[in-house]
Amino acid sequence: MQPSTPAAGLTVHSPDSNFSCSKVTLDPAKDFPLCLVQPGDLVFDIGANLGAKAERFLAAGARVVCVEPQPECAAHLYRKFAGNPNIAIEEKGLADKVGTRHLSICSAANTISTFSEEWKHGRFADYKWDRVITVEVTTLDDLIQKHGVPRYCKIDVEGFELSVLEGLSRAVPCVSFEFTIEFLANARRCVEHLERLGFIRFNVCLGENTHREFPLGLDARQLLTQIATLNMSDLWGDIYAEADCVPTASKSTRDVLGELLQSGIWRAGTPLRLHLGCGEQRFSDYVNIDYPPTEHNIMRVKADFLADITRLDFPHNSVDEVRLHHVFEHFNRVTALAMLIRWHGWLKVGGQLRIETPDVLGGARTLVSNAPFKVKMGVVRHMAGDQAASWAYHVDHWWPERYEHTLKRLGFEILEIRTSSWPHEPYLSNVEVIAMKGVDIPSDRQLTEADNLLWESTVDPIEKPTWEVWCQQLRAALTNQKA
Repeated sequence: MQPSTPAAGLTVHSPDSNFSCSKVTLDPAKDFPLCLVQPGDLVFDIGANLGAKAERFLAAGARVVCVEPQPECAAHLYRKFAGNPNIAIEEKGLADKVGTRHLSICSAANTISTFSEEWKHGRFADYKWDRVITVEVTTLDDLIQKHGVPRYCKIDVEGFELSVLEGLSRAVPCVSFEFTIEFLANARRCVEHLERLGFIRFNVCLGENTHREFPLGLDARQLLTQIATLNMSDLWGDIYAEADCVPTASKSTRDVLGELLQSGIWRAGTPLRLHLGCGEQRFSDYVNIDYPPTEHNIMRVKADFLADITRLDFPHNSVDEVRLHHVFEHFNRVTALAMLIRWHGWLKVGGQLRIETPDVLGGARTLVSNAPFKVKMGVVRHMAGDQAASWAYHVDHWWPERYEHTLKRLGFEILEIRTSSWPHEPYLSNVEVIAMKGVDIPSDRQLTEADNLLWESTVDPIEKPTWEVWCQQLRAALTNQKA
């Protein structure tokens, strides 16, 4: 496949002029699409063949689902990845609906085996497809239902791309599919289908290159126009489509578990670990939840699900872990207690709660020390928040004794409390607590204990009216209503 000189606007990045023979060493920091993938991300490798690309995604820390219908190739994948917990192998094909399909196998070059009759009349027409077998096929929608939403879905199915994509009814973060110049009309239909699903940015990598031709991306029409202008008789490559498609909680947020199931973010039968207020720190094997990006002025949120975490609701005894890092200090004393009661209810017996916040005692020690003024201002900033958004204020303060006292009163068992300080200026201090739900505690008992904890925040008996308002606010917060 000898490429011709590209038209203006497209530059072919190739180590040599023969795309089919060029060997490209992928660098996750620079090369597309490895740069999309973070450790723990899910990748679909559709048309995995012998697993060369799957191996590279595994090396980048991804979890990979290999889909391969050829029995000999699937057997090779089973041997190659035996015992690897980060890979799943689906010995089947993909199509627009579940069923069976006839797969034409080219024994001389199994990389061009295909479900498409049209494909056999393209650039590989001189090859012989010497075997036809009947294989099971499923859809991308069903694959998502089974394994979860992929961060990236690579499709390499030798002319059957449109049928595979028609088995997808929703946008995912990124999809790529191979195209060739002789079947450009098919590629156009693929792009148009993806655009209807909500994909908004498109790009292309030519041949086996891993460099996007348009770093900022194009819309669908612009990309198709650019490709159509190329004067390359053997043009081929991969088209990439990206979407801004993080699911957002419904207004009621009463069936968040159902929404997570429906979107494929969480699968029934697997541990449900919640990372609340995730910000830019996305943890694998957790459901990472945060405010929508419109609520953030600085951070680029890496959430799986967008919601106000104070409005969420999960069934009793349904959650394995609740985890927050530098979020809890944004809650006032009433909201903090309401959330602790809620989380206790969500957690299964034996489930864990993990919270990290600034340590007000560690910060105070620095403030009363002989540290430089700049260091002390850093401590004040750490204790007060960056204040760059309406929610970005720290409105309460925690230290080890307060965590132990509060959590025990609300029915948690303390597993560990640890403090730490930065080893460099401004020596910021933090405290982390890990607690466990040992037994179910009646809600009325927890409410009584919370009322008593609120009373401990008063400074004089004359503040009883203030305490009564707090108690009313607590009950309103527990029912997601305004006091």
